[in-house]
Amino acid sequence: LPLPFFFERKAASENLIALSHKTMAPFNAQATLWFRDAFAALYLPTTVHGRVSDIWRSYAAQAAFRCQGLSLAFSPPVVEQDRNAHDFMGDYMSERPLYEEAGALVEYLLAWPCPSGSSLPAVFERLFVDLYERGFIEVQDVGRLQAFLRDLIRATDHGAALPGRANRHRRGGWRSGAGSG
Repeated sequence: LPLPFFFERKAASENLIALSHKTMAPFNAQATLWFRDAFAALYLPTTVHGRVSDIWRSYAAQAAFRCQGLSLAFSPPVVEQDRNAHDFMGDYMSERPLYEEAGALVEYLLAWPCPSGSSLPAVFERLFVDLYERGFIEVQDVGRLQAFLRDLIRATDHGAALPGRANRHRRGGWRSGAGSG
């Protein structure tokens, strides 16, 4: 796409750009829409700065999506943000891992081998273990992700906040394999 890029003025549903599985693009945690099939990748790492957390998660989610045949799509913005004052040097210092490590992270994730026959929670858990082993996150994030996945599965088992539960289980779902260990 040519840069700078601007969406055409038409309905968001007619104006989606889906990324190839060979491409990654960062996205943050603000004003994003997640479908239930991707909920296991909602966990945000807590052992990195908040200005890095959602970007690291976005790259990890895309690697996991590739393994599951899911895609990331961008649409025109649905919100307008009024920015408050920022300390740009402070922001830069907080975001240094993005500038210094993102290339290596993306390169690793694009080559990351998908575990065969695994559910999205199991794939995301394996991925977080690998990211810990390579120093992108700390071990506490692996344990917190496992707890998050257990809670998500419990919520699904009990139908809490996840409508359409019966259809999810009939299609095979993603219950098995998550939160082990």
